[in-house]
Amino acid sequence: MSKRNKLLIAIVVVFLIAVIYAVWLFQSNVPLDTTNIEKTTAITTNINQNNTTTPEDTLENSIIIERNRVTITSLNKWDEFNSALPKCHYFSDQCLNTLKMLILGQSEFAEFSTVKLANWEIIRDRDKYSDNVLEFNFSVTQSELNSLPVGNYKTVITDSDACTIKFIGDDPRIVNEITNLSDNAIIVRDWITSTQSWSMPEHGTTPDDLQCYCADYIVTHYNDGKSIHYSEFSRLMNEKFGVPAQIDALDVNYFESKLVDGKSELFIKKRNIFSYAQFSIINEHNNEDGTTTVTVLYYADSSRFIHSDTVEYYIGENEQILGCKRISTSDYEPLEVYNTFKALS
Repeated sequence: MSKRNKLLIAIVVVFLIAVIYAVWLFQSNVPLDTTNIEKTTAITTNINQNNTTTPEDTLENSIIIERNRVTITSLNKWDEFNSALPKCHYFSDQCLNTLKMLILGQSEFAEFSTVKLANWEIIRDRDKYSDNVLEFNFSVTQSELNSLPVGNYKTVITDSDACTIKFIGDDPRIVNEITNLSDNAIIVRDWITSTQSWSMPEHGTTPDDLQCYCADYIVTHYNDGKSIHYSEFSRLMNEKFGVPAQIDALDVNYFESKLVDGKSELFIKKRNIFSYAQFSIINEHNNEDGTTTVTVLYYADSSRFIHSDTVEYYIGENEQILGCKRISTSDYEPLEVYNTFKALS
């Protein structure tokens, strides 16, 4: 090899070494990409801070999206939360308002403004819950609301006709609720849910124009919501309410004609209504005269945090409807039930 060729090779090698060194030097001086670190830090920070005291518009990285699970720690991510997973139930404004009530204190009930939350998170988990259910976990750090004292809570919220909250573990809202209902307690439950009336007529006093409420109750309680023959309805009106049935007092929408043994017979049906009333049966007492007293606590909100009136109902030995008495009142009326009949004083 000639001296000239050796010189050219030496020049090329030196040049390549210089290029490699320059590239290494450039890369060693590039600032570290901290984007992912910052995102992780932001998420962790948001989970561990009191979100009610942090402006919503500063929580930019408060959503975590996984395969079948979405978690948010700021309500400004609500729309993303709703649309993050394909073909999912879209949670309603009613559900969002329930969350705002708890997180931000935005409610018609002033008591919620005293509640302060920390470390809260909203989770949609398709592997764990139905599509219209979300998990809401939170800590209460300050509260003047007796039904939501300071503590740590885990809940599930179901978004259906009425947005309902269920506590996992002890429920701070309810005191001594009876869940294994007796026959007389079921009478009271069916009266409330079928009539949307918290008041109940005294035996023998039901006005003709209010017999429609009795029809709703009788069809619900004695025939599982299916229409009942008029003769049976008439018998039950006399026996349970102490008044004769007045067919002219009922709207035509209560009438149904059915063929019985080839003949058209008159049946009575109930209204097609859905009850949003929220109440707990909290006591039942068998009296010496054979009657039973059933006590009901009503709530003023669909989430059952705000207690309303307490009412006693009186049921006879043969399931007669004897009336009711309001034994305590609240600043708030019971939700979606009304004072239709005159209560006992």
